Amino acid sequence: KLALMAHKVLGCRGMSRTDVFVGDDKNLYIIETNTIPGMTATSLFPEAADKAGVAFNVMLDYIIYARKSTEDEEKQQLSIPAQVIELKQFAVKEKLNVVEILTETKSAKTPGRVVFNELLGRIKAGEAKGILSWHPDRLARNSVDAGQIGYLLTTSKLLDLKFPTFWFESNPQGLFMLNMAFSQSQYFSDALSVNTARGLR
Repeated sequence: KLALMAHKVLGCRGMSRTDVFVGDDKNLYIIETNTIPGMTATSLFPEAADKAGVAFNVMLDYIIYARKSTEDEEKQQLSIPAQVIELKQFAVKEKLNVVEILTETKSAKTPGRVVFNELLGRIKAGEAKGILSWHPDRLARNSVDAGQIGYLLTTSKLLDLKFPTFWFESNPQGLFMLNMAFSQSQYFSDALSVNTARGLR
């Protein structure tokens, strides 16, 4: 109640975190009200929300990113419409708030995808804090794009990634597994290129 009172008196909007302590006289005293509380999975604000029955991912906005290349390496991948349908269903199941859907027909073997760069720009601008995609290989098959995703995660510009086909949590283990998935995707592309070139000799 004291935190809510401080939030209203100060004219705060959205969310805030108020720190209090109990004095020797058993009264509560406000230390400060933080209008930009930490929003990683291990921060105090999400922890408090979790105690109130509000899951971390419910507090975030997500952008759906669906991609499929027309190149041979991805002929077996789900079509973009099929990905979008699956991702929407997954978002409903997981109670994710999707604010935008971005799609792209472009290979991820090299950097420079226009829509992917738009996605990163919108994350940096704070328009969303999470990305929902079919699999990590939809986001990156090269070290530059993989590095950009990793950097946004480690700097808390990007707080969460969700995949129906891959487990991820924003912690050291989750980042390690994500980097492994990115590396495996790049290896697949590189090996396919070498084997194709060898077959054409």
